[in-house]
Amino acid sequence: MKMISENIKTILSNTYTNHDMKRRIGFLEEFLVYKNFGVHEQYTEFCIPMFFKEIKKEKTEEARILFEWGEEFYARFEKGGGENILKQIKKEAEELPVITIYFPASFSQKELKDIGVWLRKNVDISILMEVFVDKNMIGGCGFIWNNTYHDFSFRNFVARHTNELQLMLNEYDIQR
Repeated sequence: MKMISENIKTILSNTYTNHDMKRRIGFLEEFLVYKNFGVHEQYTEFCIPMFFKEIKKEKTEEARILFEWGEEFYARFEKGGGENILKQIKKEAEELPVITIYFPASFSQKELKDIGVWLRKNVDISILMEVFVDKNMIGGCGFIWNNTYHDFSFRNFVARHTNELQLMLNEYDIQR
């Protein structure tokens, strides 16, 4: 298992999808610009919520999540060194394991978090999900892990057991 940095561990503490990882790295880029060229000359605890209040007003949930990373995390981005830290975070994020999952319906952020927590406990501590909705899935899910597609959908179950299901239905029809 590959070692992951404290920066990635901090980000993974509340990031479960590949999409969220990329979006939050984008926010970190904006934070660096704001920190280095914005209205605040020096990093303060006030800078983080002020940044999100001024720059991303519509992202209040995102601001809360990013604020949870804490002052220690943001203090690592000292002037002149923040760009290098960000490059390292981007490089490490690209190397994280990703499982692609197909669901028949969309899930809430809380449900995705619950799935992500389960995956981190049972598959890999640094796994991210790439989530897609496949309306043809008809129950269950499908996923790609280690370049292998696994289909646990109801549709696949029926396709694999068509003969047995037909026999059961025929027996039922005969008994009636």
